[in-house]
Amino acid sequence: PRICARPASDPPRRPQRSMATAAAAAAATAGARASAATTVVILRHGERMDYADPTWMARQRALGVEGRPFDPPLTPLGMRQAALAGEAIAAHLEELGRPQPTRVFTSPFIRCVETATNAAPGVKAGAEPSLSELLSEDWLRSWALPDSDGTWGGPWRRRHEAVDPGALHPLVNDFAAAVRDAPAIGRPDALDEAYVPAVAPSAVVEGLSWPEGESYDKAMERIAGFIRSLPERYPGETVLLVSHGGVLAHAYEHLVGRQYAWDIGYTSCFVYAPPAEAGGAWTVLVDNSHDHVRVAAREEQQRQRLAAEGDGGP
Repeated sequence: PRICARPASDPPRRPQRSMATAAAAAAATAGARASAATTVVILRHGERMDYADPTWMARQRALGVEGRPFDPPLTPLGMRQAALAGEAIAAHLEELGRPQPTRVFTSPFIRCVETATNAAPGVKAGAEPSLSELLSEDWLRSWALPDSDGTWGGPWRRRHEAVDPGALHPLVNDFAAAVRDAPAIGRPDALDEAYVPAVAPSAVVEGLSWPEGESYDKAMERIAGFIRSLPERYPGETVLLVSHGGVLAHAYEHLVGRQYAWDIGYTSCFVYAPPAEAGGAWTVLVDNSHDHVRVAAREEQQRQRLAAEGDGGP
């Protein structure tokens, strides 16, 4: 499927590709050419609150226009996943002989902003609307129906079912609310306020409405266009992008030239090197790195066990 569905409790994962593969080793030791090349790291956000707390979205919906049911924050586990992802990315880049991130750009959704803040605390991120979630009908149904629970496409029993427009969330046609940055999400401290987006929020949301939302082609124009612009804009630098599962899958498809068939879980990351000539296929240096997620899960299990033992008394 083109869009990553809501993650299962134990989703299938592709075995992580070793950093010692011939392609990665060759790219990492390309001498002066490698040192002058741009490196692009793309990271998915951490665990989102509405998937961990089934009551979160209903409480946001009850706030009407003051709520943001489409914009869940990270859970504490999600923040830990992001921090460990930052450590993993640093290790990958060091092994590849590539510089550490000097630029960070994030989807304006708060789960991505918080992921960027925890993964790269030393670099203020620019909120980039082109990295936003795909603003499609499936996305709208994930939060705008009366019984939406965050599931992509809406609750299974309601998927593709006709909906009374009067029953939809009042923000359903205010797409701009989904791509505003710091003022809307209350995190100006986490973002580079001086950053001017490559794609303005108004350009992302222009012409969008219920039920169609954003088309796949329109979404890919902004996503792939921004990523492909990075080598020219930031030559020789490492750029970290924080976005959503569907965006990571579609980026792979357009950069590499084939569809990505494996699960892209929380804080999975990819490292790419651009082609020598414009229009060529990008090289995947790190393919779906996710071992750090297991570390976070083990830590959480240990925390819960210790908490349970403490509640049990002597």
